[in-house]
Amino acid sequence: MSRTFAIAKRILLQFLHDKRTLILLFVAPIIVLWLLTILLGANEYEPKVAAINLPAGYVSELKNQDVTIVSADEKKAAAMLKDDRIDAVLTLPEDSTTLQVKLEGSNRTHNAAVLSAVADATTDFAKTSRADMQKEIDKKKKEIEEKKAEIEQ
Repeated sequence: MSRTFAIAKRILLQFLHDKRTLILLFVAPIIVLWLLTILLGANEYEPKVAAINLPAGYVSELKNQDVTIVSADEKKAAAMLKDDRIDAVLTLPEDSTTLQVKLEGSNRTHNAAVLSAVADATTDFAKTSRADMQKEIDKKKKEIEEKKAEIEQ
């Protein structure tokens, strides 16, 4: 047992005399952690999007996701997208319920920010819409029950 302590003592003393090892043990991790906080603590990108034919509730959900909404018609939005003044064009065609997303495409970070914001806004809008529809259904059920009670009297 004393031999183990002697070996451990010798190793610790060698560490104290070797400055490079001490720097690697204590200073290098601090520098790496500092660099990680700089990288991970960077501000998120706020995308600019042109919204065409979108419901007002959906547009407000996009704004809640820190998306800048640019008002434009289809031709102007396409020109802005081509000139890299906006990151995407969101369109809801008149005869469809499918949201069309046209991305600028040259910057992956911007594309990811747009797609993430659209996904989050869609989820939030769906929850809000479901709650509103359920309120309307409950209201109509109550009206039907009242009419039924009137008829039965």
